[in-house]
Amino acid sequence: MNTELSKEIIGIKAINLLFFNYTNDMLEEMKTIREFNHCWENYVNLEEQTYMQIWELYLTKISYKGQISLLEIALKYFGEEATEGFEYAIKVDGFLQAHIAKHTSKNK
Repeated sequence: MNTELSKEIIGIKAINLLFFNYTNDMLEEMKTIREFNHCWENYVNLEEQTYMQIWELYLTKISYKGQISLLEIALKYFGEEATEGFEYAIKVDGFLQAHIAKHTSKNK
């Protein structure tokens, strides 16, 4: 398994968890990033689903450095959960592949 890709997947999972599950404290920490704060104050409509708005802003309005800063916050709060989820998915895939191999060999 490509370790670099594994790290990227864990990072994506962590940022997704942050954007979906942020608390007021996490939001205040995200707002310490000037670009994010500007986007939050000027583009986010709290009457709509903020999760999708934050993702759109992350992908279109926040610089690479701002994205890295948000990723660091995400890994701080959700890195362990994202890693455990990724490791569990690998185990499940292994079980599934073994199950498929077992049934494939029975049919031959």
